[in-house]
Amino acid sequence: MSSAIPAARLRAATQPVLRRIAVQCRRIAERIERAARRAAARRDFHHLDAATLRDLGMSRSEHDSYRAEAEGLVEQTRLRVLQSLDRKLGS
Repeated sequence: MSSAIPAARLRAATQPVLRRIAVQCRRIAERIERAARRAAARRDFHHLDAATLRDLGMSRSEHDSYRAEAEGLVEQTRLRVLQSLDRKLGS
């Protein structure tokens, strides 16, 4: 009697494992892509001159905080500040 596993049974046994590996590879690729986009945005932001930053009402140190709010990772405090100012000014 042969101890070899039939090909169909072997495929059936390895399919779920291969699917999980593929899912993990996609997740890793997505994380790398997000990190690359964040790095590009940070580079673009740091190329802005002081006058432009002032016009935006931001400083260089606020980039990561702004990104976190824009991506919904933290509470959007800037929006609350703007709404508060609108109420105070009667807009």
